[in-house]
Amino acid sequence: MKKNLLLLTVCLSVLIGLVLFKNKLAQESGSVKPAYAAELFDRVFQIKISGAGEAVTLVKKGQEWTVLPLGFMADTAKINEILPALRGLLASDIVSRNPQRLGEYGLDSLTARNVILLDNNMQELANLYIGKHSTIDFNSTFWKQKGNDDVFRTPGSFSYSFAGNSDRWYIRKLYAFEKTDINQLQVAWKDSTGKMQKFTLTSRGNDDWDMIEPKLGKVRPGKVNVMAARFNTITVDNFLPPDSSVAIGDTLDLYIKATLNSGKIHEIKSRKIETEYYLAHPTQPVQIKLEGWRLNVFNEYPDSLWSPPDSLVATDSSTKKTGK
Repeated sequence: MKKNLLLLTVCLSVLIGLVLFKNKLAQESGSVKPAYAAELFDRVFQIKISGAGEAVTLVKKGQEWTVLPLGFMADTAKINEILPALRGLLASDIVSRNPQRLGEYGLDSLTARNVILLDNNMQELANLYIGKHSTIDFNSTFWKQKGNDDVFRTPGSFSYSFAGNSDRWYIRKLYAFEKTDINQLQVAWKDSTGKMQKFTLTSRGNDDWDMIEPKLGKVRPGKVNVMAARFNTITVDNFLPPDSSVAIGDTLDLYIKATLNSGKIHEIKSRKIETEYYLAHPTQPVQIKLEGWRLNVFNEYPDSLWSPPDSLVATDSSTKKTGK
């Protein structure tokens, strides 16, 4: 058994070595050629991705991208993942020309991702299919052009970047500022008895905060700094479909208002259903869902934050000692 396992390991190592050696020779001989000219990508205006029952269209607007059909802003970083992958496609390492074997490479009609690149005149620049990752070197991807059964293996593992569902491309981070940018933090939340707990905090800089409502004085900075840090890192867990029946209305379970040093205001008006929060997206016409842990840090009672003055602490300590 051990002998067979050793033999299998040796054979696999030799196979990988041959593949890498073949690629090196191809590069040195100049036979490795890009599938598409580099200047083609400067003309890309629209990207259509479909497959596995999903479809999405990405449209360029200036230096930004939007996601159709709703027109939401796309995460440019994700666009910047797929364009270099497409630019790096090579049409030199053919692994199959047999249409009956497309399924082995993830290029059959059930699993392949169809990618179409269009210019601003809706003229087709490229039409291809992205398959699965190679299990030979674990760092290459199979692909083919539409209308051609030649299957190529190209460097890079990027097939999962070509998602067909729209919300995969949305910007998920709600706000772009640092916790030190927050000047004032106002919170109101409904506790288990249905009573609204409210407090307002103002920053003194250097991670120090004062409470101005419902009491005046310093607060314990630990919990407040966690809140401030959480506010500017909130990301969307789910984008609700346009026909969502969740009604947020005016009955709020959690309200958060952050006023920045610049004077700009950001608000979260959310309704809690079971353990999750539902709210309107601050910049897009859609409702979103956040997991409870993202916002539960704001559910603090004012007394748990307030730091009583030293005089009150001393008086309380003296009272305990004397029993008066």
